[in-house]
Amino acid sequence: MRIVITEFMDPRAVAQLEARHEVLYAPDLVDNPAQLLTEARTADAIIVRNRTQVRGDLLDQLTQCRCVGRLGVGLDNIDVEGCVDRNILPRDRRELLERCRIRDLGNDDASSACLQRDHADDPGKMATCRVE
Repeated sequence: MRIVITEFMDPRAVAQLEARHEVLYAPDLVDNPAQLLTEARTADAIIVRNRTQVRGDLLDQLTQCRCVGRLGVGLDNIDVEGCVDRNILPRDRRELLERCRIRDLGNDDASSACLQRDHADDPGKMATCRVE
């Protein structure tokens, strides 16, 4: 699975993802729209914070993406309907914690833990994963 991380993420969480997946960690990618669109084309999952707007041109480039992870609460910077229409699961920290039953983890660790499950090759299963 290729995961693109467009903004700052705790280095420990990035390392956990890198141990099992191909990860592009570019915390300044949000400031380079052309490069962001290029990298989005081959992303299976994308992890954003509040500055990356997952809509319009970026959403159009996420042709193989199956999950958008939002490091934080809320999905106001994500076109949820557009994601759903493309079979992409949009998830924020709160949803990851609830759906994955993750307890006492920070924003970065919640997204990382959900992607670390044995079924990470099928991000669609993240909606039912269990992390105790």
